[in-house]
Amino acid sequence: MFEQDDVVLPPASELFGVWSKKDGGGNRVIEPLEKLDMYKDDWLGLRKLNEDHRLFQVHIPRNHINFDEKDITTHFLPFLKR
Repeated sequence: MFEQDDVVLPPASELFGVWSKKDGGGNRVIEPLEKLDMYKDDWLGLRKLNEDHRLFQVHIPRNHINFDEKDITTHFLPFLKR
């Protein structure tokens, strides 16, 4: 997830997070993947992957397209070498 993303909103949706419904004050919070029915009921197999330690959620402290070579070697290449 690009933590400072201003292209994908909310940025947490890059990891299946969603906005909650508005509360009485009109506020919303991010509902993380683990709290969603689709995760709890394992619709896509993500819970099983997570339980097997095969679901990786990477957080990059940058904007959507502003990653550098260090980010590529640190975050992307290890997954391609698996």
